[in-house]
Amino acid sequence: MDAINRKLNPEIINSAVYDCIKNKQFEKAVALAQILNLFSPGELNYIDTMGEAYYDAGDMAMAKYYDSVLKKKDAKFTGGIESWEQNKKSGSY
Repeated sequence: MDAINRKLNPEIINSAVYDCIKNKQFEKAVALAQILNLFSPGELNYIDTMGEAYYDAGDMAMAKYYDSVLKKKDAKFTGGIESWEQNKKSGSY
């Protein structure tokens, strides 16, 4: 939480989530994504990051939940499960 108090750029945390996913540190990725969403609640890109962290961690219930949150907030948002599947297949993090 010290990062929040220091006004750390949330993109740094977002990048760290994807670094953790890339390195198969899924529990860390989920934890950082949770912090990211506390730091910037309601931000679509960070909700997407959270869903992707859960997806890659194998928690499909939570991934589907965040996919539905994204669709409710913006039906035209390009992220979500389909995007996460592609990213996992291609390894593009």
